[in-house]
Amino acid sequence: MELYRVYFGDKKLIIADEADISINSPNTLFASFDNKEIFISLLSTLQNNLSVNTIYVYHDNPEFVWETFKGLYTIIEAAGGLVLNMAQHALLIYRYGKWDLPKGKVEKGENFEQAAVREVKEECGLKQLTVKSKLSTTYHVYTINEKQILKFSHWYLMHCYENNPQLVPQTVENITDVKWMSETEVLQVLPKTYPNINNILTSFYIKSI
Repeated sequence: MELYRVYFGDKKLIIADEADISINSPNTLFASFDNKEIFISLLSTLQNNLSVNTIYVYHDNPEFVWETFKGLYTIIEAAGGLVLNMAQHALLIYRYGKWDLPKGKVEKGENFEQAAVREVKEECGLKQLTVKSKLSTTYHVYTINEKQILKFSHWYLMHCYENNPQLVPQTVENITDVKWMSETEVLQVLPKTYPNINNILTSFYIKSI
């Protein structure tokens, strides 16, 4: 069973307790976890081999693999939300040529839920938000100033009960548009979202049908 999925851009690492024999893709590499050095080599293959887009690592103690993986990176915690209005339209932001969900880093003294609400308000201009439930936590790796970062993003389902709120994109965070989208519109822009955002939206709408 898959326990963790980590995105490296459009590629991904899956950590599981056993191999999923139902996956039949020439771009997926299966490997049992043997030791840290071989694991690091597998991660290098994922990032540098164009013919590999997924590495599926399995072990009877997947939490050990996960702890080993986390130890290779600097961890940053972030939080954000999938916000629905009274018409059940979802709130998306446009940044760096992608449709995204509002989120940001957790500040000192905040819990994940508080950070998620603050970030949505700041990035979109909303004032009244109600958190309904925790959706999921996503993971992705990126490099900044030659440092490898593993970001944990904690996602919450929120409702906005404001009547026709004025949406204000936070331009200092390079957000150029904020828009309420119907389910049909959300599904149409999925190809223009990041893989982890695509996964959140797809999972939400499939479960909602």
